Amino acid sequence: MKKDYESLYQINWKEKKQYLLEVCLDEDLQELFYSCMTQHQLKKLLSCKTITNIVYSDALQALHQAHDFNTMEYHLIMMNSLFHCYSYNQVKEELLTRICVKPVDLQKYCVIRHLIDFKSLNFEKLMETLQVHFSTSDEECAKICLIENEYDLAYHYMMKLDYLENETMLELIHSFSTTYYLLLKKHYASSLPNHHYQLAFS
Repeated sequence: MKKDYESLYQINWKEKKQYLLEVCLDEDLQELFYSCMTQHQLKKLLSCKTITNIVYSDALQALHQAHDFNTMEYHLIMMNSLFHCYSYNQVKEELLTRICVKPVDLQKYCVIRHLIDFKSLNFEKLMETLQVHFSTSDEECAKICLIENEYDLAYHYMMKLDYLENETMLELIHSFSTTYYLLLKKHYASSLPNHHYQLAFS
């Protein structure tokens, strides 16, 4: 199960160090990062503009070499925690334009949320935009709401479906509200009495 936006950004300094060791192509810099034993030491290294510029260039290269959305999301999470320069914002804008191609599903959304000012957006409006302008289906909207812990809104989208092939989605709703779970079970039973739910959410 994918993590919600807030959880993804609970990054400690050791995770940042590991990422820098992964993307850095300069062996001397790798040694410097490897030798960091505290958050303060890592922060001090990254306060050097020359070092940051070199690592930023290597990180961009790694981002552009990503061949799947999961890898791309990982790089964006780490880069968002490390870099805040104007050129990086431009890179994100260009990437957003490339990815926002209809239809936007859960996988695309998980990348898009790192390319926009997610915290400042009204989540319900964001979902409306995805559905109206980017052809996101009710089921995909429900999945997106579930991973962001927006259970009331997830219930709203799930009630618009005639059937559900995804047992895990129901389990997630059940963990939040037994009432929602029972209402959804009743709704799907009345729509398709002989339908059997299948586990298909990852």
